[in-house]
Order: sequence, then C-alpha cells, then structure tokens
Amino acid sequence: MSRRPLQQQAPSSRLRRLLWADFTAGATAGAFVLPLSIWLESIYQIPRLFLLFMGTAGFLYAAIALALASRPVPPQHLVTLLGSANLVWAAVCVLSAFILLSSASWLGLAHLVVEAVFVAWLGVNELRLRSGSKVVEVSQGAT
Repeated sequence: MSRRPLQQQAPSSRLRRLLWADFTAGATAGAFVLPLSIWLESIYQIPRLFLLFMGTAGFLYAAIALALASRPVPPQHLVTLLGSANLVWAAVCVLSAFILLSSASWLGLAHLVVEAVFVAWLGVNELRLRSGSKVVEVSQGAT
C-alpha cells in the first residue's frame, strides 16, 4: 500500500484539526451554557429556554464534528453540511442579537456576536478545506 504525497494529505489533516477544534468548541459551549443556564439567564438577560437551546445545539455540533474528525478522510458532503450549518448558526446568533437588542445585557449580546463570528469562521474554513483550499487567516492589519 503506497502513501499519498504530503501535498494531498495536508488538506485532510488541516480539515481534521479544524473539525477537532469545532468539536472542542461545541462541547465546551454546551458544557458551559447548559449547567449554568439559570445563572447566565440573569447575567445575560436572555431567556433560559434560548440558552438551553444554544447549549444543546453546541453538543449537537460537537457530536457531528467528532464523528467527522474521527475519520481518516471525512466525507466531503458531510463536511459541507457541517460547514453550512455553522454558517446558519452564525446567522441565528446575529438575528438573535438583533431581536434581543433591547432586553439582553451587553454580555449576552457580546456572547451572541462572538459566537457568530467564531462559528462563521469555522464554517467558512470547513467549506474551504473540504475542497483543499487554505484556511482564512485572521490578520491584525494590513502591512
């Protein structure tokens, strides 16, 4: 059995690392939001039911990302589904921030906006890497 050249393995390796990061982020978010939802409701001024929904969604994303990251070569169509779902979740977070703008605390709004930016970055890069493109780097400014 011959091995593929390193250039062909690299995108899959980067994609798997990104999927592990997606798993870790989703599991961490779920493990943080679900048990602390009563406390977060008072701090964030966001309805507890929505916080429970967010935490459950985090665990769902984590499970899917784990299933994909565990495979030597994640199926492209499933990576497309996860990347697209991340972009949809980012839109849900932004829409929720606008809906809750008058009632949520600045911490609650910041959580929604930061989560939207992060999961959008994950989604864009999952979609790019599934086809072998490079990861979008976050730069500090143009030079």
